[in-house]
Amino acid sequence: MKTEVLDASVVFIEQAFLKPLKLSSGIITQATEARVEVTVRVGGHKATGRGSIYLSDLWAWPGTTPDRATKDEALRDVCSLIAISISDLCGSEAAHPLELGLRLHQAVSDPAWHPEMPVLARAVCASPFDAAIHDAAGHALGCSAFRFYDQDALIPSGDAWFPDVGAVAAIRASLRGPVRALEAWWIVGAGDDLEDTVRPAVLERGIQCFKVKTLGRDSAQNAARTAKIHRAARTRGISPRLSIDSNEGIPGTRPFTLFFSAHIFPP
Repeated sequence: MKTEVLDASVVFIEQAFLKPLKLSSGIITQATEARVEVTVRVGGHKATGRGSIYLSDLWAWPGTTPDRATKDEALRDVCSLIAISISDLCGSEAAHPLELGLRLHQAVSDPAWHPEMPVLARAVCASPFDAAIHDAAGHALGCSAFRFYDQDALIPSGDAWFPDVGAVAAIRASLRGPVRALEAWWIVGAGDDLEDTVRPAVLERGIQCFKVKTLGRDSAQNAARTAKIHRAARTRGISPRLSIDSNEGIPGTRPFTLFFSAHIFPP
């Protein structure tokens, strides 16, 4: 399981949205995708893994300064720097993929490492590399990355958080079996017309799960909007599941997402 990180690369792809998305922090029309490859060696086997994330500065780097273009450029620069220095950031020695990922996270979370950028934004930049390390190790070993947690292993960067069992055993206890299909979720923006959004999603795509973006500033307005979306979906003959996301727009609260089953609201 000792995995050695050899090198990495990243490319950036501007992905345009089908329509503008209104969030509590602003309106976005596109997002930058950071697409990563990491090459590792496990024993005598080399393999390349992949990871991807959207560099969404609106939630990872809130505030109006610097401007969005400057933030996007800075996020790209950090991703590129991680790719160049991936081995050093992961400790420059072979280790369990979990240990490598934790070392990477600790390195980019250091207050002295790009202090102008929030730690959340730096963690976003690092996350596709962590995923790619696991993916690459899985390819090298010819198994799912979930199998990395079948047997206990020393994880110096994580075992202290789970003093009774260790990090690997704690993760193993939380894992569920893989599934072959997942529900698709459709985003409903704060300003979206429901007839143009919910109806085609249900009738043309079979969507039953909706992520509702609220502005977070008026609780009564948020609740009314959520109920309206629920009723709009119910009229199309489904029992919808809703995820309510204010994107940290509620003053004085921690970020959170609420999930509602179909029975929460009356028809």
